[in-house]
Amino acid sequence: MNNSARNLGLVSPRTPNPSKRNLSSSSQSPSLTDKKSKVFITPNHFAVLATNDSCDQEAAATSASNSMDALPANQPHNVQVRDPVIPPIFVKNIENFSSFNTILTNITSPKGFICSSSSAYLKVIPSSRINYNKIIDYLHEINASFHSHTPVTSAPIESLLETCTIPH
Repeated sequence: MNNSARNLGLVSPRTPNPSKRNLSSSSQSPSLTDKKSKVFITPNHFAVLATNDSCDQEAAATSASNSMDALPANQPHNVQVRDPVIPPIFVKNIENFSSFNTILTNITSPKGFICSSSSAYLKVIPSSRINYNKIIDYLHEINASFHSHTPVTSAPIESLLETCTIPH
């Protein structure tokens, strides 16, 4: 081979021709011995926890049932009840926003709703279910052109009743 190619570092033992690119060891096809070495076997780390003793299983069952029957004072229970999301109301053809805003503020409260507008409609976002109902009632009274989605609290509930027969 040519000495100038060796001096440039273009020649390696894997590439006898200096015009070819050097390949990494991971990109070459593995041999049969490499395939065998890629098998990875681990011991069962949970084997220590497995027991066949019946008294241990009974003790675990009684402790589980006792913990379910414990008093609520012994086990703190935090219930987070969130109000359902109130859908926005989309109102069209509002010619005087200032008077409309004043009326809605008098009906609800200064922080009873938020307004945002686009070129097509005014978006009124009530802060609570009560304010939503008040705004909807007012919009019905003035025969405003508006639409909204049904709130979760007013949505119909679907239920299924099945009869069960118990063998005697």
